[in-house]
Amino acid sequence: MTIGDIRVDNLTRTETANGAEYSGSGEVQVLGMPVNVTVNATVTGDTMTATIEIPGAMGAFNITVTFAPTVHIDGRTLPSDYAAEGRTIIELKRHFLQGWNSLILPIDVTTTDLATADAEVKAQEFSAASEAGLSFTATTDLKAGTPYLVFFSADADLSQEGSTKYFVVNKVNFNDNIVTHGAYSFVGNYEKDFSATGLYGVADFDGVQKLVRGGANATIQPTSAYFKSNDANAQGMRILFDGTVTGINDATTTTTTAPAAVYDLRGVKVSDGSLEGLAGGIYVQGGKKILVK
Repeated sequence: MTIGDIRVDNLTRTETANGAEYSGSGEVQVLGMPVNVTVNATVTGDTMTATIEIPGAMGAFNITVTFAPTVHIDGRTLPSDYAAEGRTIIELKRHFLQGWNSLILPIDVTTTDLATADAEVKAQEFSAASEAGLSFTATTDLKAGTPYLVFFSADADLSQEGSTKYFVVNKVNFNDNIVTHGAYSFVGNYEKDFSATGLYGVADFDGVQKLVRGGANATIQPTSAYFKSNDANAQGMRILFDGTVTGINDATTTTTTAPAAVYDLRGVKVSDGSLEGLAGGIYVQGGKKILVK
């Protein structure tokens, strides 16, 4: 959560080879109550990182405040400038749709980290390829720079106030690692409006996940992933989750008498229900990915 401005005066400054370190303690107001805090900060060039310990805030719990450069990740724009090494705050504001989403992040996270009050999260990693299909294996740990398929039991818009996820890390890895098995590669993407023409995404066909080739105008956005293959039989190849071809049986479903709204892969609503007039590509309707040719 955002704490706001914290001012602590008369810190001790110590010169270092790359800048300076500051330390000390002081009294601040937390919700109108005086609290003693300790500060440790490092300044290198024009960048400062700081840790402020606030013990017994509101007489109940300790708070650790981290001040550091922030990398904003929303799944629609390119990530901000960042330093690969050093204390960094990751602000994750991506909109995840109910169902399966592709995902690559520059930091290690868990499915618990991504879960919300309304949405449980499961993840699958690409583990093998055969004539039967592309095999994925369940995991709870998502490694930096590695693409995954991630299932959300309900829509999770992390861009909404109070829903954004924050992570404090010492290393950021924006490498787009490729996971290859046989003739298939699962590739993470950090580029904005990356052309997916001729590449493959995953779409739902009556509860079975299959590879679908991107059309002439298909694009994917940052922190998503795609498949590429030289296999002539790639179109329609089945996705096997934990050895089965149905990975959506436990999805939360909603029954409605009206057509569900249609979203592009950025989570932007493009239609109230009709597919007419949409450019070729992959869309999401009612929690399922559909192909418009």
